[in-house]
Amino acid sequence: MIAAANLPIFITGFCSQAAQTCPDVARDASFFKGALVSTLGQLRIIPDTVIIVLGVLPLVYFLFATYHHLKAQEIKEGESVWD
Repeated sequence: MIAAANLPIFITGFCSQAAQTCPDVARDASFFKGALVSTLGQLRIIPDTVIIVLGVLPLVYFLFATYHHLKAQEIKEGESVWD
């Protein structure tokens, strides 16, 4: 997921590096402060929101909705705990 989300930034850095002769273009701080990388970073909020809304929130709802239905396991008289 992290690699897929950052793939456009890696490709942009590679293209910038290939276009210029300086080998440290992608490592330069000005590259990461650029408009394209900033926009791509902001677009990551869309898949993150989808994961939270469709994955995490239903799971939390399920846990809270079923918590009060759990039964405590009872040990009967003469029954061993270790069996």
